[in-house]
Amino acid sequence: MLTPPIYLAEMIRKRPLRALGAAARFAQVRKMSLREALRRGRACVPSRTHLDLPSLTHQKVVDTLVDSARSARADMELAAASGVRLDNPFFDAQVIDAYLALDVEEMPEPAQYKPVLVEAMADVLPASLRRRTTKATTSADHYDGLRRALPQVDALLDGYLADMNLIDVRTVRARLRSHAAGAGDLGPIERIVAFEAWRRALKIVPWQEQARANS
Repeated sequence: MLTPPIYLAEMIRKRPLRALGAAARFAQVRKMSLREALRRGRACVPSRTHLDLPSLTHQKVVDTLVDSARSARADMELAAASGVRLDNPFFDAQVIDAYLALDVEEMPEPAQYKPVLVEAMADVLPASLRRRTTKATTSADHYDGLRRALPQVDALLDGYLADMNLIDVRTVRARLRSHAAGAGDLGPIERIVAFEAWRRALKIVPWQEQARANS
């Protein structure tokens, strides 16, 4: 999990010198000024979660987790419909409770990229991943690639998800064209495309059928 920037705003009142150091490291990683890092901390206001949590930082963590957890649950249900067992260990209740049990001052700094995961899986993750400090975001290359492959991506929409009435093809197709023009979040479209490409990859291709017939 990532500690949200609001941590900086809360820590500036508790431990100002430590907070300034954390803000400076966050600014360096994100390539921004110290002032901008502190401003981002103040602007990072969580939605109301209606939970009794000890700080705004905890509220923001939960706020961020809600959407991700919904997606994870949907992925599990979708996989189950295809007879595939899918686990999301990082959304295990005990894992989340353990993280939320930390006091604000015990939480990792926002500049640290998933430090708990890196420590817990140090013997599994490649060194290049352990050194990561940020996560890539949708860039111009994504949109350019979508425009170039629009006919192929569009054809993927008439697949399993549409047959199961799990997506409204007309709506998704309209959003696809809007995203290809450079507007909107590609995340939902990418998940649909990734699933359809994965499912089609599971089908037996002609040479495999011939090989089985000859065996």
